[in-house]
Amino acid sequence: MDPSLMDPLMEYTTPGTDELNSSIWPDFNDTVQFSDGTTISYNQFTDSLSIRDAGNTSLLNSIKLSDVIGCDLELDLLAAPFSASIQIYRYERIIPNSSASCSSCMCSSSSSSRNNDNELPTTPTTTTNTKEGHKRLFKRVKSHLTLPLQPTMDLAGPRSIVRSIRALSLAKSTSPRRVLTFVNPFSGSKTAMAINDNVLEPMLRESNIEFTSLVTKSENHAYEYMSKITSEEVDTFDGIIVVSGDGLLYSILNAIQNHVGGVEMRDRIMKKISFGIVNAGSGNGLAKSITYANGENLTPMQCVFCILKALGSNSSNTSDLATYDSCDGKTFTSFLSLSWGIIADVDLESEVFRFLGPLRLDCYAVWRMLSLRRYQGKFSYMEEFPTGEKEWEMPRLNEDLESKSEWKTIEDSFVCFWACNTTHASYDIMSSPHSEFNDGVFQILLIRGKKVGRADLVKMFLGMENGEQASMDCVEFVKCVAYRVEPGGSRGNLSLDGEKLAYGKVQGVIKRDGGMRLLGS
Repeated sequence: MDPSLMDPLMEYTTPGTDELNSSIWPDFNDTVQFSDGTTISYNQFTDSLSIRDAGNTSLLNSIKLSDVIGCDLELDLLAAPFSASIQIYRYERIIPNSSASCSSCMCSSSSSSRNNDNELPTTPTTTTNTKEGHKRLFKRVKSHLTLPLQPTMDLAGPRSIVRSIRALSLAKSTSPRRVLTFVNPFSGSKTAMAINDNVLEPMLRESNIEFTSLVTKSENHAYEYMSKITSEEVDTFDGIIVVSGDGLLYSILNAIQNHVGGVEMRDRIMKKISFGIVNAGSGNGLAKSITYANGENLTPMQCVFCILKALGSNSSNTSDLATYDSCDGKTFTSFLSLSWGIIADVDLESEVFRFLGPLRLDCYAVWRMLSLRRYQGKFSYMEEFPTGEKEWEMPRLNEDLESKSEWKTIEDSFVCFWACNTTHASYDIMSSPHSEFNDGVFQILLIRGKKVGRADLVKMFLGMENGEQASMDCVEFVKCVAYRVEPGGSRGNLSLDGEKLAYGKVQGVIKRDGGMRLLGS
């Protein structure tokens, strides 16, 4: 038997973007007939597949290619005569007040096509079809199709169909995709391994994406691996997918920043590799920000779906990264946020109640509001980079800013300081509704000590799921490209992407030499 029948994409090159039109569809009356007489064709104008009845009189089903991540030609050589079918891997987007439907008269669904066996929740998710933060979020369901072929049929046509569906659903891919996955089995509620085995790896196979999996065995495992990764290994992969919370990606990015090969190796990795994240932690701020931007509910399957559509079409976008200098002389790379005041106190001091799960944050927030702290300090910021100064550098942390005219300073008592690069700091907190992945600025939320009471804070915490704090009188937003915070006392907390920083003077600046290639953003 011709071995190329086992993979219809063998000896096939996906056309470039300018060639992706109806000409990619097989040229044999634009249809292929199945064993029950039904036919399939491609509609260029709706970018969908149309399946019609045996008499070609009515439309049985329309398959949106935006819902498809892959396609295969499956052969059963043990059958007499041998049987063949086209498998279409679809994850249907459910429209509000409707349900997914599949016409049983023209296709058969796998036994799991209507269940959610690949939706293992790691955090509470938003209810489907509800409004959140001015966006309606949609749910997807696994809805694969099996299209049986005629036993005596020449397979040349079906092979072309499979090639075309793969090319049209992952439109810009010009070569095989390969990824490295990091799985943290200890993150959050410890469901990362189940998510990897039941969601990520099956969907990677459906998309014909090769992968190598690394399960972390210690806190610094991923850091040690990425800080020493070789050029040969980097050339092997197109992307890195993290199955964990935000902390593991934070560790990987900082390992790259401090790579033993120096700046040259760091830049090579960041230009070559795209990054994706699947929610398997406690907070999942970046995963939530990505799915929210795509109008998707936060589930592992929908995270993977967003990643695969971007990876397969080679369409990752850049997301801002920031460089931070802390008072202990260390430098860090951040993608999420820095907090000081009540948010950092709740985030870090509640760690002793981790056994409560996400509830620990709510309980400790109540305690901190009852025993409210106000922090005296100085906040300096620069609204935009100086024009015409390509070689501008951030002042050193011990350098005085008062003589620099481009910097503005606020000296006051603060209850909350929160510098954000994404819309969400966690799955249930929309910290910065106006942030975008590549807007080149920090959105800094300020609450001054003299302008807020406990009732205001209660209202703020209750409204943060939808970003309602942005419209409160006690909340200010400052947009800037660089800033410095100088706490007045010696006791307090600074949290960077959920990780504790040395308490004291700290400053951050948006990286001007490129951010992170983020899958799904």
